[in-house]
Amino acid sequence: MKIEYELFKKYRVDFNKLVEYGFSINDDQYCLSKSIFNGDFEVKISISHEGVFNTKIYDTSYGEEYLNHNISSMNGEFVNQVRQEYEDILIDIRNKCFNKLPFVFDQTNRIVKMIEKKYHDVPEFVFKDDDNDGIFRNQNSNKWYGIIMKINGKKIGLDNREIEVINVKLKQELILDLLLKNGYYKAYHMNKKYWISIVLDDTLNDIEIMNCIEMSHFLTC
Repeated sequence: MKIEYELFKKYRVDFNKLVEYGFSINDDQYCLSKSIFNGDFEVKISISHEGVFNTKIYDTSYGEEYLNHNISSMNGEFVNQVRQEYEDILIDIRNKCFNKLPFVFDQTNRIVKMIEKKYHDVPEFVFKDDDNDGIFRNQNSNKWYGIIMKINGKKIGLDNREIEVINVKLKQELILDLLLKNGYYKAYHMNKKYWISIVLDDTLNDIEIMNCIEMSHFLTC
């Protein structure tokens, strides 16, 4: 599902737009079929009520699932054309039926909304050619009080998976206490004496994270 993940990782479905686009509701899913490659292949797409996206391509001549489009080492002219027509369909659905979000994970996007509501700040993507890492700047001092970053979990001692963290500035004694708890880690790419990384995977509840952000905002005034 690499193609699908890369295309949709920062998007969430708008169910009202799916039916307008042509999806039908079957049991607990929204379903759509599209022909590609002059009818030689059929793309079947289903989206659950939880927003889980599933796609398959079938060779209409044999009725068998086609898999080569998702194998990165397959780069012949034929498979590239199938892959391109498939991607074009997905991009069209994404542009017409999905809403773009600033970050990948649900808790990250919830925290972003809470910061905007409380401080009227939105993330700034200040790093060149990087739309994964966003900073929050204190309007009183122009100093950073939060940095959301997408990293590999191994970089802070977790398993090998993509995660998002927010780095916040806290008092040294509080950092030492928090590092004894799940969800808090030594600051990634920041001064570990004054900053701490909080993983945004619902290990901690939103209110606890916002309390840390509030302290960081105060310390950077």
